[in-house]
Amino acid sequence: MRTLILRASCLVTAVIAACVMPTGPASAAPPGAPANQPIVHQVPTVPLFIDGVQVAPNTITQYNGRPLYMAVQPGGSPDGHLVVFTRGAEFERFVAERGGPPNVLTRPPQPMPETGESRPQAGGTQSVACIYCKAYIDEHVFMRGDFLGVSVGWGYADLTRRRMACFLGIPCNNWNDEASSATADTVRGEMLWEHIWWGGSALWIPAPYALVDLRIFGWNDRTSSFGAY
Repeated sequence: MRTLILRASCLVTAVIAACVMPTGPASAAPPGAPANQPIVHQVPTVPLFIDGVQVAPNTITQYNGRPLYMAVQPGGSPDGHLVVFTRGAEFERFVAERGGPPNVLTRPPQPMPETGESRPQAGGTQSVACIYCKAYIDEHVFMRGDFLGVSVGWGYADLTRRRMACFLGIPCNNWNDEASSATADTVRGEMLWEHIWWGGSALWIPAPYALVDLRIFGWNDRTSSFGAY
């Protein structure tokens, strides 16, 4: 089965203009948010390009300790390929040129109330046309196990504070570093971050696709915050 698959419930051509981000400035990390967390890159199994040059997949480990900005793209293999940037500005330009949001790193989504933040007071979160557009993470590969979704314009900034549902729906361990598949059932994609409060390395998933096995892209059990665009 192809790892990069369509999961359509958001009618992309009809709602591109309707799905909007919340108004107001982006939320910064709160005082006391962890800093200088370790950055360890997993080796992908798809073709890998770093700053425009194709390299062996294990080359990515040479960047341990340094954040990288990644995007999944179709082609190059049955599961697509991984495009990596060492500079955030080039990554943001790449994402915007391919239908993603502008300033995806410098203007993260509004954090959900579970992180202790308040919702914006003006403008609303999204139009009615895009009310069912969401980004998801799943506990296991092929979208098995528990799942967590968030609407366009919002994100979970700290997955250590969001509990998973285990046996009989009883909350158990938290969602930090637990996602093994992810779905961008949105208009402008989904972003995964390695650390809480949009920190560390980042992975952009274009819409409307599902990555049914994050191991292939070096992102298994690695997500600590994510958002929908």
